[in-house]
Amino acid sequence: MVIPTMTDITMSAICPGKDECSIAIYLTGIQQTVPYASALISVMSIFVMPCLKSMASKQVGPNEQGKVQGCISGICSFVSVVSPLIFSPLTALFLSENTPFHFPGFGLACVAFALMVAFTESFMITSAHPVTNCNLSNSDSEEP
Repeated sequence: MVIPTMTDITMSAICPGKDECSIAIYLTGIQQTVPYASALISVMSIFVMPCLKSMASKQVGPNEQGKVQGCISGICSFVSVVSPLIFSPLTALFLSENTPFHFPGFGLACVAFALMVAFTESFMITSAHPVTNCNLSNSDSEEP
């Protein structure tokens, strides 16, 4: 069962201020698929970090993989703390009465834009040359 409040918020985010669009959304039944689509996105997001770490580990040599994995984990931890601090007030601002312009889904649009930029950047990653001669010993720990 769809909660009417969730349906109204979804429709106002998709088509703000247009009754014709709202009727079309009600008639097509798109609002019932929103919870399923969001659940599918959250399930698929589980695979992002292992894929990202796999791609990054193929870009560096065997002696630098720990640094890369730690750097990626640190960035992800930092972003998971900072992003709610940025996007929660942004969403609250555009859902309040004193907005700069009427666009209730502005916070989601900003997130979508950031994801689109990251997706575009991912195509710019060049493939690394395979390491043929790798020395796994640490040169700093050897005695001369």
